Amino acid sequence: MNFLSINFKDYHVKDVSDLEYFKNVETIILTYMGDNEEDIGMYDEEHVLDNLNKVRDFNKLRRVQLYHLNADKSVKNECPRQ
Repeated sequence: MNFLSINFKDYHVKDVSDLEYFKNVETIILTYMGDNEEDIGMYDEEHVLDNLNKVRDFNKLRRVQLYHLNADKSVKNECPRQ
């Protein structure tokens, strides 16, 4: 699997700990967007990204992209970017 994309608008995500089941993924995209460009908000579920640090040990992971998610600086620093 090259990439995994989860739209938090479609699924009410409580935490991202299940990402550990996708160890061979190269790109993870986590977003909160509606069906059209005007339907953009901010996902504010507290602690939803707390377990994101588990993905940094994935061998093939090159990039984690976060869009319209309320993430503090420490969480963003955990995300690989290439």
